[in-house]
Amino acid sequence: MPRVVDVPVLVRNLAGLLTRTLSERVALRIDCSPDVVPVLIDPAQLEGVLVNLAVNARDAMPEGGSLSIAVAGVDGGIHITVADDGSGMPPEVLERALEPFFTTKEAGEGTGLGLATVHGVVTDAGGTVDIASEVGHGTAVTIFLPTAEEAVAAPEQPTATPRAPAGSARVLVVEDQDPVRRQAARILEDHGYTVRQAAGADEALAAWEPVDVLVTDVVMPGMGGQELAEAARGRAPGLRVVFMSGHTDDVVVRAGARQRDIAFVQKPFTRDSLLHAVEEALAQRAPDAPAASASSGEPG
Repeated sequence: MPRVVDVPVLVRNLAGLLTRTLSERVALRIDCSPDVVPVLIDPAQLEGVLVNLAVNARDAMPEGGSLSIAVAGVDGGIHITVADDGSGMPPEVLERALEPFFTTKEAGEGTGLGLATVHGVVTDAGGTVDIASEVGHGTAVTIFLPTAEEAVAAPEQPTATPRAPAGSARVLVVEDQDPVRRQAARILEDHGYTVRQAAGADEALAAWEPVDVLVTDVVMPGMGGQELAEAARGRAPGLRVVFMSGHTDDVVVRAGARQRDIAFVQKPFTRDSLLHAVEEALAQRAPDAPAASASSGEPG
């Protein structure tokens, strides 16, 4: 939901997650000017934009480097510039960088929707995206967001929303990308959930144990997330499912429109967006549905 956002506050609150997302060999620098005005945007989507750009930068610097996020006031709004000193893009790739489904990564390693999603979020907020890149000299993505019509009297802390403890709920996270899976597990464990992990559907089913919520990527090598959910529900009919995807959520939502026990989280996710999706799934559980067994273990 769009609301008035103090972007420097949001960026500083996101620094911890960004640092964990980056390689240990990538240094993060944040620079926010004092003349930044508030903007009107969905803060969770803006967080997703910044995490998405950070992941792209990390992938462009396999040997390490530096990533900077600068926020500055400009005429009519603000600029957010995310710059790295990675491999950069040749002109023919730069020209198509914002096209949906365009990717230079190997099959199964990327959907080609990362920068397209960034562009969609920013343009929906009335802004623009400009990319400058040169092979061997890194990439800089500059986002313009217009000034919000109303001012903020006291800037809100967008990622500091207190949440109730998770209780004894058990969650299985299935994701083939190790960093994404570990990040999701860490967020859920920090909130109090008991978490098991699997790197794919076959691994999850081979070591199946009862859980309250299945959190699964939609697109994975071999069996995909929707097939996994169907197979898992054959063993646990009351299982709630959270789908994760870098695709826009309308595909998944339409596929499960008649199933009220499905939730969705956009990748790259933030702490709040992932926790909200799991909480939503748990809230949809029937009041008399038994909780999953508390037996321990992790697939593999």
